[in-house]
Amino acid sequence: MSSSLLFCQFPKHYALDLVRAYSSGFADRVLPGFQDIEAEADAASEAYFDSRVNQVASEEAYWVDEEAVAEYAQEYGLRVYTDLEFVRQQVTGLAIAGLYHLWERLVKEFIETSFLVVVDPPVTPEKVRGANFKDVVGWLRDHFGWDIKAEGFFADLDQLHLVANVVKHSNGKSCKVLLAKAPELFRDISHLVGANEPWASELPRADDLRLERENFVKFTRSVVQFIECFPTV
Repeated sequence: MSSSLLFCQFPKHYALDLVRAYSSGFADRVLPGFQDIEAEADAASEAYFDSRVNQVASEEAYWVDEEAVAEYAQEYGLRVYTDLEFVRQQVTGLAIAGLYHLWERLVKEFIETSFLVVVDPPVTPEKVRGANFKDVVGWLRDHFGWDIKAEGFFADLDQLHLVANVVKHSNGKSCKVLLAKAPELFRDISHLVGANEPWASELPRADDLRLERENFVKFTRSVVQFIECFPTV
């Protein structure tokens, strides 16, 4: 670590408190609202069926096509489930992106503060604020003597930054890189498209990204490990 940057210490306790508060807030307060969406969809389907049957009965009809009503009720339940699953995926993706931006903010604030104590700062505050993940990794190596690529948490932290980019920007370079590094994060649609289709090589796409609670937990763990492993003087 450069001796000129030893005056600043990364605020580990402060950073850990923020990350754990963010993590528990999402995992314990937000996600539980989506843990029984299948049951919610079934209940909505049953309620629709009962409502339609009772409506027809109240109109003094002599015959009710319950089979047709049941089919409509099943379609309604499927729509309810699809809508809830869409919201769950969006919320989980936004929470993971928010986790990355929390990490990014904490690290950039530390780097900017560290550079300000140097007589001739190697990087301006403006450049630090606009830096990308690759820049931050390089500065930690070149100016703080810490090559985080050699750390066990790096692969997950790298995936975290790619997921955040895909959530924010959709399709593009980050989506392709993430697909190459972590294909398990994407929905398998190989059975839905022919290999000879001209657009087959472009799939899966950002819309096929599937993020679960365990992904959020894994990415949170990588951020916590980064903080805990940050070198001290």
